Amino acid sequence: MSRARGELACLQTFKNSSSVFGGMVVPLSPMGIVVLFLQIVSLFLLVPGLPFFRRKGGKRNLIRHGYLAALALVLHTITMLVVMVPSFSVNFDSIGDLSILQSLTVWLHVVTGTAAEILGIFIVASWAFKPLQQMTCARRKWLMMPTFIMWAVSLISGAVILAVGII
Repeated sequence: MSRARGELACLQTFKNSSSVFGGMVVPLSPMGIVVLFLQIVSLFLLVPGLPFFRRKGGKRNLIRHGYLAALALVLHTITMLVVMVPSFSVNFDSIGDLSILQSLTVWLHVVTGTAAEILGIFIVASWAFKPLQQMTCARRKWLMMPTFIMWAVSLISGAVILAVGII
């Protein structure tokens, strides 16, 4: 009988679009889910440019990667400006009330997300404001993988913030 109750509670949890953490149910924000989805899409737009996914095809593939990176940056910028920055500014005072681990998670998300945004703008701008055939972004190649990693860390920490209901 108790197993059936447990399964029913689990089904009810999924039905309510909630997350279970530490025995308590935290409702997931619909806007947070949309932002997380857009951030995952943005990150996956960059995957074709990773060294182990690149195919032969020369400049054409690199130019396509540049456009995908620019699109990913636009999606990231929009979600940052429309949702994340306002949420951070509204909840800034409550960060001090969080546990150390929760506070570190929030600050990890903020710092890595902001750094990825700034580096992304720098990389895309170095490519977009010069003739595309010159591939001037190749001089910034050493920044691309660290930017991708920061973006991924920011996405993961943001998913934790959403799932746990920290902010």
